[in-house]
Amino acid sequence: MCRKIMTLLFVTSILLTFVLSVGAEEVTGNTADNETDKTTASILLGATTLDGENYQQIGFRMDLPLGKLGFGLDIQVLIDEEGNIREEDWDEYEDYVDLIYYIRWDKKGAPFYAKIGGLEFTYLGYNDIVNGYTNMINYPDLKRLGLEMSIKAGRIDGEFFLNDLKEGFGSNPSVVYGGRLAVRMLGKIAVGATVAGDIYDFNGLRDSDGDDYADEVDRYPYDDALATEYEYFVGKRGISESAFDEFVGIGEYDGTRRADIERKSDLESSLTIWGLDVGYPIISGDSIKVDLYAAYSNIVDYGWGVTAPGFRASVGDFFSFTAEYKIQSKEFMFGYFNNTYELERAYYKVDDSGILTPHPRQDRLLEITDDMQGYLVAAHFDLRDLISVNAQYQDMSSDTIPDINSLTGEVILNDGAYAIFPTVRAYYVQNNVENFDEWRTESTIAGYVLEFAVGDATMGIDHQFTFEDMNGNGLIDGDDETIRTISLFSRIEF
Repeated sequence: MCRKIMTLLFVTSILLTFVLSVGAEEVTGNTADNETDKTTASILLGATTLDGENYQQIGFRMDLPLGKLGFGLDIQVLIDEEGNIREEDWDEYEDYVDLIYYIRWDKKGAPFYAKIGGLEFTYLGYNDIVNGYTNMINYPDLKRLGLEMSIKAGRIDGEFFLNDLKEGFGSNPSVVYGGRLAVRMLGKIAVGATVAGDIYDFNGLRDSDGDDYADEVDRYPYDDALATEYEYFVGKRGISESAFDEFVGIGEYDGTRRADIERKSDLESSLTIWGLDVGYPIISGDSIKVDLYAAYSNIVDYGWGVTAPGFRASVGDFFSFTAEYKIQSKEFMFGYFNNTYELERAYYKVDDSGILTPHPRQDRLLEITDDMQGYLVAAHFDLRDLISVNAQYQDMSSDTIPDINSLTGEVILNDGAYAIFPTVRAYYVQNNVENFDEWRTESTIAGYVLEFAVGDATMGIDHQFTFEDMNGNGLIDGDDETIRTISLFSRIEF
């Protein structure tokens, strides 16, 4: 109840802030313009597996801009091997809320911008706390109804986001949230303050049937009446307890009882990070921009980090470059809320006694037992849509503990430059690892997209890989822990 009240007050305060706001001018931070000005309709075909059953997936997506107002609808239908529509996707009110892909007002960078639905990339300030967070990493298997807003009012900028309004009012209420306020003072110098956090980290544990037991420890994750083999064989099948115990003794059955499993609602964990930054635009021309900045971040009850100096330069949309020197104390991680956060938000791990135990992501901070220093470099290059390259690398090192490295890379070939050739996009993300010997980890996203122009339409395939350590041994073992999302799509603009 306390978390629910806290969430309600937080959401309400943000909504009231923006209802009373008007905007005019940019101060600092990140802006992006990913919304379309055209009406588009897409059809997606694919396959997926739920609860051991194979389904054909048919999707219809539409983007409908009406001036500054924009709507996005996303309808997904799963059909089983007998040709029946999966009824569980259409029997609750949330199933119909999930049809909303987004509702937005204007675009990022406008005096007032707001969006409800899927959040593709969210940044705050100079990215030391919130660095490319997305609530769509499990999409369309898990649809989150996020909230994102920004204002520009004179010498003040404000930015806010929430990961999922549905989660905020669910059975275990929580939100991942972030906000930043920046003020220009002393000429061009801008000073900003950021706060971000997770009210209940353990909502990162998937509970598909809503019985308050996470899928990793629920032997029947799609049946809310069953959680253990004891309940199935003794309670549902009616075999005797002595016979069940005999099967347990020879290793045929798992003897776990419901009382041996922790409920999600019995777990408690939250996290807050705050930060301050200052920036100065050395060059602020129409085409060439150069910024110098510094930032301090603090994870409450853990450690701190400093970026100084930071340097950004850009030449139109053609080229941009970022370089930062970073130092940090123990128990700190730069860009904590990043593009793989929802994959790592909470996890299970086998402890020294061989017991599978739940952990929030913040427990990984305890593994950073020494001060560290390092650097971040990032670059973007776009040659008239023939080839576009985006890359970012961060390296933090210490004399006593393993390095912490992160890598993000994307290459786009022929982004519509020549209609007779396909557009090819390949991407790879891996965050906060010692090295890149293991290319598959829970912090990895990889995939490719192929698009073919056919008249006024576009057809293609989207193939994405993510990974989940289901048995808690710290490794990704084969296909069972590899999550593939394959979609065929057709899109038309008019």
